[in-house]
Amino acid sequence: MIRIFLLLLCFVSAPTLAQNKLYSDGNGIRIYHTLFNSQMMDASSANALGLVRAPNMATLTVALTKPEGVDQFSLGKPGLLRAHILNILGQRTELEFTPINEGEVTYYIAQIRYTDRETLRVFILAGFDDGSRGEATFHQQMYIEDE
Repeated sequence: MIRIFLLLLCFVSAPTLAQNKLYSDGNGIRIYHTLFNSQMMDASSANALGLVRAPNMATLTVALTKPEGVDQFSLGKPGLLRAHILNILGQRTELEFTPINEGEVTYYIAQIRYTDRETLRVFILAGFDDGSRGEATFHQQMYIEDE
């Protein structure tokens, strides 16, 4: 159920994120990422995942996948993940991810507090034990959302 919710959220968020590509390809890895206001999540889903819903809280989801043929990729797999954000003043904040395991699918979630109209620059480094490595960099302006 939570996986379906997150997939639907990706499609709903797509027009908002149109200026950002939702994935980045590396050497043997594809990194999918979305950043959205935490209030877009259903309260029961947020509670089940231990997430905070607040007008000034963003949720970053990351899934690491491997190529499995021409234009085909695996579902999210466990891997190595580090990320940080930079605000407009250049202040760096390291992100702490919570891995979410649903059957054979693994994805990661981190939460970020922000101010109204703040542009967050996100830097993600990821890899697998087999030496596959990749990075994703994107920016997104965030707004304080009233419920």
